[in-house]
Amino acid sequence: MALNLQSRQFFRLIAIPIAFRISLPTMLNTAISLLKNSAYLQTIGLAELTFVAVDRIATDFRAIEMFAAICVIYLALVAVLALLAGRLEARLQRPFQQ
Repeated sequence: MALNLQSRQFFRLIAIPIAFRISLPTMLNTAISLLKNSAYLQTIGLAELTFVAVDRIATDFRAIEMFAAICVIYLALVAVLALLAGRLEARLQRPFQQ
């Protein structure tokens, strides 16, 4: 009210950017956890990396290679997502640094 903003301007210029900065780390951590736990999707029958690997193991019996490839893929995906999350958080905190 002191800035003489309408409610739409207040939400667009003040409330939403503050809420986004506060909630962003939690949302990104949830996204990383979801990626890490995606192997659990095999139990509900969704075709994902672990399901495909187990299917391939049944045909050509290369368990170590399949699970090593899955490990590398998951580590790469999590590392990239964590790096992007860190950069985004740092960029959003830039106006508040002294």
